[in-house]
Amino acid sequence: MEIIQKRITLIYKILYFSFIVLLILFGRSVTGVYLFGFRIGELAIGASMVLSLFFLIFIKKDNKYFYFGDKTFYFMKAIIISFFITLFVTGGSLTELYTYKSSSYIWTLSFLFMGMFAFDKFERNNSFNMFFPCLLPLTYIFSVLFYPQPVADFFVRFSDKFDYLKASDVFLLFVLTNIINQKIFKKEFSYYMYLLFSSAIFIPLFLFKSRGAFLPAVLFLIFEVIRTRNIFLKNKVKSLIVMAICIPIFYTSTYNVGLQLFVNNYTYEGESLTEQITASVSRAADEKETIELFGSFFIMDGRLYSDGQTVNWRLQIWQDVLRDLFYYSTYLNPDGINYYRAEGEPRRDVFLTGFGYNERLAAMDDSSRRGTDMQNENVHNFAVNILAKGGFLHFILFVSMYISLISYWYKKNKNYRLLTFITFALMTAFFDVAMESVRFPFIFFGTIAYLFNEK
Repeated sequence: MEIIQKRITLIYKILYFSFIVLLILFGRSVTGVYLFGFRIGELAIGASMVLSLFFLIFIKKDNKYFYFGDKTFYFMKAIIISFFITLFVTGGSLTELYTYKSSSYIWTLSFLFMGMFAFDKFERNNSFNMFFPCLLPLTYIFSVLFYPQPVADFFVRFSDKFDYLKASDVFLLFVLTNIINQKIFKKEFSYYMYLLFSSAIFIPLFLFKSRGAFLPAVLFLIFEVIRTRNIFLKNKVKSLIVMAICIPIFYTSTYNVGLQLFVNNYTYEGESLTEQITASVSRAADEKETIELFGSFFIMDGRLYSDGQTVNWRLQIWQDVLRDLFYYSTYLNPDGINYYRAEGEPRRDVFLTGFGYNERLAAMDDSSRRGTDMQNENVHNFAVNILAKGGFLHFILFVSMYISLISYWYKKNKNYRLLTFITFALMTAFFDVAMESVRFPFIFFGTIAYLFNEK
């Protein structure tokens, strides 16, 4: 029996690590592959839901695979229980598949348990120590330089959607790699050097792909440079040399990304390399409205607006969703283009429990907000989504869970490594649908499990 258990455990760990590598390298395309008539992402959510219910009913706080502290343990159980409370109050149905789709961000919490089991008694040899650092440049190659055609053909044939890596997924890998390097690199300067080199390579990618990843990446770099200033002071000459090398790396990365994105609709003929790079950055800034972000906000009639189109799109959705928690609203679309919200009487029935998981939020029931494929129904903000679906009670439980998790870590390790990771990783989730997917939570909670298995 013991031999069988060891083999099952080995098979599970192989599948777990294979899946996390595939998610890191290929993202959404992997979760869209059909297996046994279901998409892999759907199977992962189903497994996470079953595991969550198993955790709720059977797992005790003294379980050897759960060592995040008693408070975290109870908060996680309370989050699952609150799902059923919200479902009951809002008249939801346990038999509707949509219920579990819209509440997937709850069930993905169990990815933490999956990670803890996978990393239990995990030996960190030298080869694994370079695992994530090596995957980071590989994702850059796939995202910018060369995507293997056989792989693309496979996903086109067997996945419901072939797509390149989302910026939020790449940003998560960027953050977790640099956080993990703090532990696995024996020399402080090695970590410092990797941080600068990886930033020079990836920040141009984030600039071109997503402002929601670009800004957190810049803030993370600034934070880490300030935090590690003593490394710079101890190694001034070497640090300056590394920074000097980073300049041409940054330029080269900017050129490569710009060439990839604009080669079909923009010519660089007759321009110098510097002019090409400047043009690429300028086009990226215009395309992503990066410049407007810093000076385009204004208040009119009690609402916050932005001159940036995509920024304003998100702002209006967030404000409508939050105000719907306090006021009865009527949404009007008289000309088929413009979308007006008429605020009614105050309401007190949904603030604590939210609107539930039964149907699309009223604020998203408009063609102008549902994307080009008319399938979007997410508010592109993890915090707002929690408030809308599960109400203030649900939001407080999530915040409390993360605070207790970080507090327990600090008491045990006397450092802020977990706080840094969670803060910057979730930062991009406040501008995107990251935590409502399968990819991001799987890697996110897997990283937390990896860190907690530090010996």
